[in-house]
Formats: sequence, C-alpha cells, structure tokens
Amino acid sequence: MADGLVVYNGKAGQEPVNYFSKLGLVCPSYLYDESFFFYNPADYFLDIVSRDFRNEQGSEERIQKLKEEWQKVEKETITHETSVTESLKELEKESGTVRSSFPIQFQVLMKRGFRQVFRNKFALTIRLFFSLLFSLILSAVYSNTGYGQKSIQDRTGILFFVVVNQSFQALISTVNAFTVEKAIIIRERQVLFIFLKHLKHCKLIMIIIE
Repeated sequence: MADGLVVYNGKAGQEPVNYFSKLGLVCPSYLYDESFFFYNPADYFLDIVSRDFRNEQGSEERIQKLKEEWQKVEKETITHETSVTESLKELEKESGTVRSSFPIQFQVLMKRGFRQVFRNKFALTIRLFFSLLFSLILSAVYSNTGYGQKSIQDRTGILFFVVVNQSFQALISTVNAFTVEKAIIIRERQVLFIFLKHLKHCKLIMIIIE
C-alpha cells in the first residue's frame, strides 16, 4: 500500500516481481547475477512504495504511477468478472431445461443411492455394528435414568450424544461419497440429466434412511 491505497494485491513470489518489472521497476537482483548482487524483493517493494525525502518529486511521481496502474488492473478484473458472470447467467438460462423429468431423476438417483448403500456390504455391516454398539453403551449408561426433575439433565445428555453421533456418521459417509460421485455428477450435469436440487433432496433422504 502507498498513501493508504493498494498498489499490488496478489500472490507472493515471482508474480509481484514480474508486475513491477512491467512498470519499469525491476528488482536489482534480477538486473545482476545473484552471486554478485542480491536484493530482497520484499525490501525493494517497500522502497518503491515509500517516499524518498531525498527526491520527493520523483518518489511522488512513482507512487502516483503505481496507484494509477493498479486501479487499471482492478477495473480490468471487475470488467472480466462481470462478463464471466453474465456469460454464466446466459449459459444457465440456455441449459436450464434438463432432458429428464423430476420423477425419472428421482427414480434414478434413489436407485443409485440404494445400490451404493447395499453394494458395500462390509461398510454397511460395520456401520450397523457401531450403531448397535453405541446404542448398547448408551442404554447401559442411562438405564437407571428416572422420570423426575433431576433426570432432565441426564436425558439432555443422551439426546446430545445421539444427535452428534448420527450427524457425524452422516457427514463422514457424505464426504466419502462426494469424491467418488463428483465426476459422475459433473458429467450428468453437462448432458442436462439432473438438477442439483433434486440430487440434494435424494441424498438427504438416503442420509435419513441410513
């Protein structure tokens, strides 16, 4: 920053060196052999955005140029992002109609979900085993819970454990499935076969069933 305004914002490393070099501000390390002369680029950047009281007019012109050049970069970036957004909106309108109806999408997605659940019998068995084990442990711990006012906190605790266990179990299975299904979903979206909202609803139903 210079005078409270941004003169560069981006990745570190070679990119700022290249950017300032295009403006005629080449880091000395890139003018000479590094074995002969080394100048830390970060220190050089601090020098060029700071005012030099030995040459106030020169530093003022340099800083003003840096601010103007970065404003141009920001305007180009905003223009590019706007055009990309408009293009995506137009593409979305053109491809807004999928080739299959909602019942067909729902049927295919649910059938696929059930196949994925029951195909991996080992994972299904492990999931059922741990669910049963968790239920038995909670039953043993809270078996003597009464029905009075004092037992409210105990019941709150068991509800908390059940909700957390079910949530994390569904989360882990969803994350694992995402990496596998990502390529399939992208391909089906490209051929206009499914809506993402229908996929989300089917996945939610499968999570509840699991």
